[in-house]
Amino acid sequence: MRFKKLILCLLVFSFVFWFPFSRVNAQVASEDNASDSSYFFDGTNYWQIQEIYTETVEYPDGTSCYTEIWIAPVRTEAPNSITAVKALTYRDSNGSVCWEATLTASFIYDGSSSACTGASLSFTSCDSAYSLTSSCTSHSGSQAYSSYSITCQLLDIPIKTTHHTLTLTCDPNGNVR
Repeated sequence: MRFKKLILCLLVFSFVFWFPFSRVNAQVASEDNASDSSYFFDGTNYWQIQEIYTETVEYPDGTSCYTEIWIAPVRTEAPNSITAVKALTYRDSNGSVCWEATLTASFIYDGSSSACTGASLSFTSCDSAYSLTSSCTSHSGSQAYSSYSITCQLLDIPIKTTHHTLTLTCDPNGNVR
């Protein structure tokens, strides 16, 4: 009896988590388009970007945060679904990239409502002095949310910790901000 329950649980788990991603019908490009700014590389594929929004915040110490939202529609078995990526890039006073945090979220919508079905945060440090010290990523309703802290160290001594948030929201028509 326990064996049957285990098998049933594994089948349900596989169906729920694997099946929606088994047939992705998105616009995927090749490495030939790597230099084209209308494509986003997710570590595996180059995705054609539908829209890009940017914002830069300059700080008094000369550093800056550059926020960029890429909306790359990834169609699955669900007819009205979209995946969006929002990245925050932190640059030092010389303009060199120190780190980048990326929120990826999936949404479904039907014209009258929308819902976030999943969210994840990834962090890349281009400078060994910066590390992700804490993070919390969640989704509720039509919004994905990530709150995280980055610590800068000098000779293994923490000298500065900054706190950041990234959010993505989808309206009932599939427009993501």
